Amino acid sequence: MGGPPVLLYLLSGNDPPQVNRANIVTYYFLTQFLLIAIVMASGVAGINALIRAAILLPVMVLGAWVGGRAFHGIGNEQLYRRVALAILFATGLFGLLRGFLMG
Repeated sequence: MGGPPVLLYLLSGNDPPQVNRANIVTYYFLTQFLLIAIVMASGVAGINALIRAAILLPVMVLGAWVGGRAFHGIGNEQLYRRVALAILFATGLFGLLRGFLMG
């Protein structure tokens, strides 16, 4: 299952933002590693894909760290949920528009 449905599920609960963020970061890290393992095991991608993934791993970790620093600046739980849902809405809208324009 892709990210947005999982995010909507997590945001629909009553967990505090810190728990949601921890679950989201863990979900993305685990699914990325699992995806790389599946793609490599199935032969869809070769060693070059694994090398690229290894090169980009520090970028992913850095992004999680920067996001964590920015996250701690948001003290209002309602603001957090509104911003998260607005980003999800914009992402979905972009995907729909891209689908209509490209295909």
